[in-house]
Amino acid sequence: MKTFNKQCAQGENLFIKIDNFPTNEVLVEHKAKNGELIVAHSESGHHHILKSEKAVMFTVNGNPFVAYLKIDEPTELFHKKTGKDTHETILFQPGNYELRRQRQFVNKNYVRLVD
Repeated sequence: MKTFNKQCAQGENLFIKIDNFPTNEVLVEHKAKNGELIVAHSESGHHHILKSEKAVMFTVNGNPFVAYLKIDEPTELFHKKTGKDTHETILFQPGNYELRRQRQFVNKNYVRLVD
């Protein structure tokens, strides 16, 4: 299992440890369901998931490329996929994190990169 201090990546997702959430953004709260918090959806069902009842994600209204995470206890981020091409599990320590989703330029627009 991977660990990190300042930043890490899993697939198309970059996680950066931060001190505080921005105060100039409209944040929408998303809580875990059944002990899992999906931080990045996959069209094929291979989501990136925090295993926690307490983790909370805040999306930025109108911006699909940035979100924030509040983690209160050591929490594993895993890739819900079996077989090959599965991303290694990452252990997050308590704290605040910014989640940046990679994007690609398609037909004169930026769209989220699909893992």
